[in-house]
Amino acid sequence: MKLETTIQELLDPDWISDLAFLTDPISHLNAMNTTLQRKDRLIVSMIDSINAFMCKLNLMKAQLDVQITSHFPSLDALENKRPHLYHTYSST
Repeated sequence: MKLETTIQELLDPDWISDLAFLTDPISHLNAMNTTLQRKDRLIVSMIDSINAFMCKLNLMKAQLDVQITSHFPSLDALENKRPHLYHTYSST
């Protein structure tokens, strides 16, 4: 990959917004993964954690639809916010 291409992507506010959006759900997923890997966890407890995570994803989707970014600190911290992309994010 050429350096010019990388610099152009880093200058694109939509691309930066996409990257910020991606980091937040992955962070939540990593936290759930860590919870699931704890020693001596019962399968029932693991299923509860997965179900809770799925509910959290639904909440995040609903909030993104109305442009609430409280569960997305990286996206919320952007100086150049791109709210027109939030609906696209919530449909992924």
